[in-house]
Amino acid sequence: MDSPLPLNKHLKWTLWKVSTLQLKHILISRTYSAMPMCEASDPVVDMHSDVSEVAIAGESYSYL
Repeated sequence: MDSPLPLNKHLKWTLWKVSTLQLKHILISRTYSAMPMCEASDPVVDMHSDVSEVAIAGESYSYL
C-alpha cells in the first residue's frame, strides 16, 4: 500500500481530480471511416490515454 500524501499534495490532487469531471462536457465528433463499424467484418478500436501535471491526452484508432 502506498503511503498517504502530505496534506498540501492531497489538496492539489483532489482539486485536479475534481477538475477532470469537466472533461465529460467535451465532445469532439469525428468520422473514423466511410464504412459503418457494424458492416466491418473484424472491427478493432484501440484507445490510449495519458495524463501529466500539465496535460490530459487521449487517442483512438479504428481498424475496419
